[in-house]
Amino acid sequence: MPAEKHRILVVDDHLLFAEGIRSQLEKLGGAVQVMVATEGSKCMSMASREPGFDLIILDLYMPDIDGFEMMAALQHKGIETPVLMITAESDVNVAMRALEKGARGYLSKAAASSLMLDAVKEVISGQIYLDPAIPRIPGNEGPSPESNANVIPPRTLEVLKLIAKGHSNKRVADLLSISESTVKWHVTKLFSAMEVSNRTACVQKAARIGLIEAQT
Repeated sequence: MPAEKHRILVVDDHLLFAEGIRSQLEKLGGAVQVMVATEGSKCMSMASREPGFDLIILDLYMPDIDGFEMMAALQHKGIETPVLMITAESDVNVAMRALEKGARGYLSKAAASSLMLDAVKEVISGQIYLDPAIPRIPGNEGPSPESNANVIPPRTLEVLKLIAKGHSNKRVADLLSISESTVKWHVTKLFSAMEVSNRTACVQKAARIGLIEAQT
């Protein structure tokens, strides 16, 4: 975890579990400030009223709203705080759906506290995290860039089209009215989907598979 302080919002209707997560995160000392919401509506209120959260740890199933609806509501409000989905559900299809809907990490509630801290670190740093205990689909351990491209969210595709025009991360952030760190996350997601390590290769592969028009 970087030395600067990070603000994290834990959303779970089971207060005891949420407080347990807060206790684990606070072991990092002054590096984090953790707040708790036990209802989806409270999460929305806090995220809207107190911008600047670096991460939302979100329970998939809550009485008033499920995690997918919560993420959609946050996105509708223009709140692009990264979400780490945490749930007792270990179905790989649910995990993939969470990532496709915009979550940047998926973790089982049965995971060890050390894995939870790893997930938090990775998601805050802009990476995608999938609980290693989540079973992979047989015969699908290595999806191709073409199949990955089918699940690239619209916002990420917007970023791709802009970097294809040669815009810097800062310029993309200005054009889309988002933070530069959010742009960096989208670029990281593109690199993963395209299975590349730089912007040029990313744009070339995206054009080759028909995701964008070839640049001239």
